[in-house]
Amino acid sequence: MNYIISGKNIEVTEGLKEAVYDKLGKLDKYFTNETEVQVTFSVEKKDRR
Repeated sequence: MNYIISGKNIEVTEGLKEAVYDKLGKLDKYFTNETEVQVTFSVEKKDRR
C-alpha cells in the first residue's frame, strides 16, 4: 500500500508515521500494492469556557 501522511496544524513526526504503519499495515493482506492510503492528522482548538 502507498501511504500519504500529512498534517494540518501539526507536525507529522516519525512516531506518528510509525503508528500509522503499525495500525494500517495489518490491512496489507486485503489490498494490492497499488492501493493508496491517505491519512491526515489535524489539531482543533477547543474553546474552554
